[in-house]
Amino acid sequence: MALVFFSLNFWKRTATIAIYIVYVITVILASVLHPYLTVPPEMTPAVNISLYVVNLLWISGFATIFVLNPASTLAELRFASVPRSSTSG
Repeated sequence: MALVFFSLNFWKRTATIAIYIVYVITVILASVLHPYLTVPPEMTPAVNISLYVVNLLWISGFATIFVLNPASTLAELRFASVPRSSTSG
């Protein structure tokens, strides 16, 4: 999923679409293969929830960065475009 977030910064739309297609294929493949996969005994519920929380936090962090980055850039561009008057006294 992080790859899909990173693809938002690509200049070419085709690269973003290609990465999204790869993501969709892997999600569908994981759902099809799910009945045939086994969980190792080391993956206890405590380990599972810990990894889930860490994964959720870093993906949320990257999503926040990607939302704030364009907002920050837009604010800088607006500030740079404001005409300044010179004060010579």
